[in-house]
Amino acid sequence: MLLNVYLISHEKICHKTELKSSRNFQEIYDVEKFLKSLDGVVRVTKDQPAEVSTGKLAVVRVPNRVTEDHIAEHIESIFRKRGNLRLATYFPSVNMRKREENKYLDSVACLAMFGTLDLQPEVHEVVDSMVGRLRTLSRKSDGHFIAVDLRVEILEKAACQGSGGAGRKSCYNAQEIGVFLRKIGFNRDTTIYLTQSSWHSSLDALKDIFPKTYTKDVVKSSDQVSFGIRRGSRTAVILTPCPCTIFSGIPLVDYRDWKFQQEGILPGDKKAKFLNSGSNEFEKAIDFYICSQSDVFVPAISGLFYANVAGKRVASGRSQILVPAQIDGPSASASNFISPYVSKKNHMAYSCFC
Repeated sequence: MLLNVYLISHEKICHKTELKSSRNFQEIYDVEKFLKSLDGVVRVTKDQPAEVSTGKLAVVRVPNRVTEDHIAEHIESIFRKRGNLRLATYFPSVNMRKREENKYLDSVACLAMFGTLDLQPEVHEVVDSMVGRLRTLSRKSDGHFIAVDLRVEILEKAACQGSGGAGRKSCYNAQEIGVFLRKIGFNRDTTIYLTQSSWHSSLDALKDIFPKTYTKDVVKSSDQVSFGIRRGSRTAVILTPCPCTIFSGIPLVDYRDWKFQQEGILPGDKKAKFLNSGSNEFEKAIDFYICSQSDVFVPAISGLFYANVAGKRVASGRSQILVPAQIDGPSASASNFISPYVSKKNHMAYSCFC
């Protein structure tokens, strides 16, 4: 059962910060693509009817992946009485597994979540530029790179300190991710993108194992780490326009590698708008799409971001999602760590994508 309603697409995307900032939907996403994707499935309008005042709308909290029983019990009567509602979605669970008893609603939700949202052109261009930089840095591995969802502020929270059992935890720090990736076969030249905004000293352990590890931005130069050699080292380097290794005992560094180490993966002229604007909604969107397009995705943090990226990757046929674990031996097969969302095909994205 679905109510006979129109969905208004221009609502704000809000995030609580000290500045209480928010973004309009169209600042991040392609509205026309959104409307076209839902045509014939859900009736959507870009413009709010003149007779509807947002200040007078009844606000109804709706759980993610709502059931028909919940609609009938908690929403339908209010809608019949008030005529217009503002729906506020919340996530009582990060579970994105398919449900046999709710196939129809899951298929609609699947389409809405993973088949309708494209970035608006300017944001799309930034993501393409960043992915291009990462592939340039990965030329020794055919342009392949790994995206790791690792954010220091989340790792420091109490929720990340527990154990998930069976050799798995809910969160993994930089050192643990580095050891995990080496043990399953990735070599030192592997390029890694982190969702962490700018460099943090706790990430040094990962960079010692994988020197080509990058964030969107870098910190002040005195704290930068370059190619595994910290600033202040007496070791000399020569910058060259091509990938080289050594010349008369002096390491040669490709200028492109050096530049991205100093600047970060986000182009410098885009940082004011997309990184330092007082809202992290642009950052979230950029991270989501880079993690969705990477050759391998590794969720160092188990949560909603992981579940959503997994769904987008299922929708685009990118099945390489490796869930970290503590490996006791010297090595292990990467195939042992494929996400259950993929290996068991139990993500809700499989409801509308095969």
